[in-house]
Amino acid sequence: MKKSQSNWDFACEVLYKYINNREALLALNSGDPKWSRYADFMKRHTKECGHLPPTYYRAYGYYYCSRFGAYLLPSMTSDLARNWLRDARLYLQKYMDIGLGQNNKGTEIFLQSKLNEKANQKMSFKKQSVELDDKTFKTYAFSSHVPAYIDGGIQDVPLEDLLRIICEPNIQEWMDIETIQQAIQVAEIVYPLITSMVKVSSPAASGAYIVITNWQKIEAIFGTVASWWKD
Repeated sequence: MKKSQSNWDFACEVLYKYINNREALLALNSGDPKWSRYADFMKRHTKECGHLPPTYYRAYGYYYCSRFGAYLLPSMTSDLARNWLRDARLYLQKYMDIGLGQNNKGTEIFLQSKLNEKANQKMSFKKQSVELDDKTFKTYAFSSHVPAYIDGGIQDVPLEDLLRIICEPNIQEWMDIETIQQAIQVAEIVYPLITSMVKVSSPAASGAYIVITNWQKIEAIFGTVASWWKD
C-alpha cells in the first residue's frame, strides 16, 4: 500500500467517526463538540483530489489546544490569564478563518488586530493554496497567532502566569525559527508593559520559582537563539 493511500485511509477513518453528526458539523458556525478542522477539511475534499489536511491541524493546533486546556489552565493563578486562554482560542479560529477566506478569493492576506497595529499580518500566497501545502499552511498559521494572542489579551496577563505560558510549549517548538519569529513579534508589544505588570501584581517570588524550575528549557531556548545570532 502506498503511503499516500494509507494516509488517505486514516483520514477517512477520522471522517467516518463524525458521519452521524454530519448535519450539525456542516452547519455554519457549528458549535458541536465533535467539530474539528481536520474533519471539516475531509468533508470539503474527495479521494479523487488527493488533498490531505495540513499536519498543523492535529499535530499542533489540536495538540496544544487540548494541552493548554488540560494542563496550563488549571495552573493559572489569575482571571486575566484564564480569560486569555479562553479568548485567544476564539481569536485563533477567527483569524485562521479570515485568512483562509481571503486566500480563496485572491493572493493577499491581511489580518488586522483590533488592539495593536503592530500585530497586523500581511502575507501573499498563490490563490487557494494555503490549506493545500503543509509548509505554506504552517507559515500562515504561525503568523495568524500574533494578532490572536494580542487581541486575546496576553499583554494583560500577570508576569507569573506569562512565564508559565512561555514555558508550556515543548522544547522542540523553540527550535523552530517560525516559533521564534512569532514570539518576537508578540514580545515587542508585550515587553514595554512588563515593568508595570510587575508593580501591579508583584509576582517576583512565584515568577522566580517558575524560571528556576524551568531553567533547563529556558537556557536551551536562549542558547539556540544565541547560536543563530552568532552565525
